[in-house]
Amino acid sequence: MVGLNGCGDLLEPAAPVAFTDLAVGAYHSCALSTAGHAWCWGRGENGALGNGGLADRSYATPVVDAEGRRPVFTRVAAGHGYTCALDEAGAVHCWGTAPLVVPGERTLVPARKEDGPPFVEITLGDGHACGLTAEGAIHGWGANDHGQLGRGDFASDPVAAPVAGERVFTSVTAGGRHTCALAVGGEPLCWGANEMSQVGNWSRIDTPWPEPLGEEHRFTEIDAGFLNTCGLDGENHGWCWGAAADGQIGDYAYY
Repeated sequence: MVGLNGCGDLLEPAAPVAFTDLAVGAYHSCALSTAGHAWCWGRGENGALGNGGLADRSYATPVVDAEGRRPVFTRVAAGHGYTCALDEAGAVHCWGTAPLVVPGERTLVPARKEDGPPFVEITLGDGHACGLTAEGAIHGWGANDHGQLGRGDFASDPVAAPVAGERVFTSVTAGGRHTCALAVGGEPLCWGANEMSQVGNWSRIDTPWPEPLGEEHRFTEIDAGFLNTCGLDGENHGWCWGAAADGQIGDYAYY
């Protein structure tokens, strides 16, 4: 149960909530309950918590729509000051602050994105978003100043459009300003900002289209951080590349 105190603030749930999906952003976290309801906590100054307010919360608070109802979602993703989720039809709903990603640039409650196909997976970066369709196509929208949308250019765009190429993808992950994905067969590809070689192509030049990591690498999982990326191969070995100033490559070195 969720109640209100005398100041109109939401009270901490009286009983634990069972979650089925979890997302961690830069300064906030969100999760989906078994009923498909979203709960968020952490920094709320950008409206990233989706509860109609801007206050920080140290406990899970329910996401509500403009009428105070509890929307039902199937997936949730958290970015830098904003959150997006997929409904049962695969439509995107976002809240918080992220120019070119969130409809209206800032919303305190979920707002539906009116363009783009139905998605089965969604991932958020610092200012861009990508969705994966059931057919294996990746569509991106938002900031593209480093080529993180993978369209072959550097023009930012609020409208979802497919990445360049004809590959069929099985997963996608958005880092700070770069994006990575796995194609059928486990082929890893990355694109976008590459100042710390986080794209993994032995370069430090931004790459605006999907760039393969090489024939020798096949992964079962890939995850992009802010300036680094890691993948898991079929023998459960971890591989990482990109920034290592804080030891995030995991090879006993700082560089």
